[in-house]
Amino acid sequence: MIPYRLISIHDPEARPIKKGKLTKKVEIGYKVRIDETESGFVTGYAVYTGNPSDDDLPIPAVQHHQEVFGSVSHAVATHRGFSSRNNEQMLREELGIHHVSTPFRGKKSK
Repeated sequence: MIPYRLISIHDPEARPIKKGKLTKKVEIGYKVRIDETESGFVTGYAVYTGNPSDDDLPIPAVQHHQEVFGSVSHAVATHRGFSSRNNEQMLREELGIHHVSTPFRGKKSK
């Protein structure tokens, strides 16, 4: 990997981001984290330069929610990219979230 290569003349900070989609293996731009409630109300977001690991994103999202609303949610659901034992343990034990749903990584089962 070449961290400082120029990908776009119009946006020198843009980086290749591997998405895992069948039609597009790699996209150019930024990674965005969007936090929302069950009903789709956006409670927070963050724009990341480059392609940080999804493992590093759920804890700051919950901490931001706690700062804005004064408490943590009773439940957190994520996509499989956020799945790790460390994240689940931190969400449950350190942040006090009762219900954590982080699907396992890997191929979907039947």
